Amino acid sequence: MGKFYDHIPEHLHEFMLRQRLFFVATAPLNGGSVNVSPKANEGAFEVTSTHRVRYADLTGSGNETISHLLESGNGRITLAFINIEEGAPNIVRLYGKGTVFERAADAGFDQRWRDEHGGKSVPIGVRAIIDVAVHTCATSCGYSLPVFHFQRQRTILDDFQRKYDRPGGMEALQKYKGAASPSVDAEGIVVEKGHDGGPHVRRIGSALELYWAICNTLSIDGLPGMRSVAPLTNKEEQQRLLTRAKEHDAWQAPPDDLGPIRSPPMTSSQTGKRAAPGGNVNLAQPVNMLHVSIAFAAGCALTAVLLATQT
Repeated sequence: MGKFYDHIPEHLHEFMLRQRLFFVATAPLNGGSVNVSPKANEGAFEVTSTHRVRYADLTGSGNETISHLLESGNGRITLAFINIEEGAPNIVRLYGKGTVFERAADAGFDQRWRDEHGGKSVPIGVRAIIDVAVHTCATSCGYSLPVFHFQRQRTILDDFQRKYDRPGGMEALQKYKGAASPSVDAEGIVVEKGHDGGPHVRRIGSALELYWAICNTLSIDGLPGMRSVAPLTNKEEQQRLLTRAKEHDAWQAPPDDLGPIRSPPMTSSQTGKRAAPGGNVNLAQPVNMLHVSIAFAAGCALTAVLLATQT
């Protein structure tokens, strides 16, 4: 049975720290889209007290969590930890308010990280630390959730950054993303319009920062994204997203009941041979009742003939 706490009980700290995956949910204050993001827990999640947790936010193509937390008067966030491996089922949710500490906005971010981690560099792709003040912790059973087995961590983000963090990498990234704005030369110099309307020269320090400028300046609803690249926001794209968000807010929930959930059609892989637990091949196929009826009738007839010949 679920329990609610006004703090994070110590017996749940270790459970959260050992989960390889957790989820983060946020939403705008007025309308817009509710967002849920999966996060890899690779030693970058920390419980600092019974009312506070932090995690390293890695670079992605979207930045909904950052946009929602930066919205004035918002900051609402929920984290969910689920045991999807062997062991007792359990779900832990943390409800609170979050603050965004951007890597690019803090000149001392990388050095302080190295000092804390024995000289090790900031993990590839980190763009911010999300710091959460937790006012409620809740547990629930998770009895119906399946069990999975961990295979490996993905290295695609690492490979992506190494590919573009080289001479000419920023130009290659811009070409790959098909981005017309911002325009960056081979030295990482971008000319943007300053607050006074005049030109302002800015230097993009890495391909990762350029990626933020291309992909992380806006939420899908047009809310401002990362502050460190905010001056490079495409205003036309922002207006397009704001207009689309209003259209989405006008949508209505389905009014009619379609009845029971329909069973999905079986795919070719499901109807073929499938390996059962232990490596055995499961040859079982769906039963055709017509075939069963015919076989039963034939069996009865054959039995009657045999009895007749014996009498």
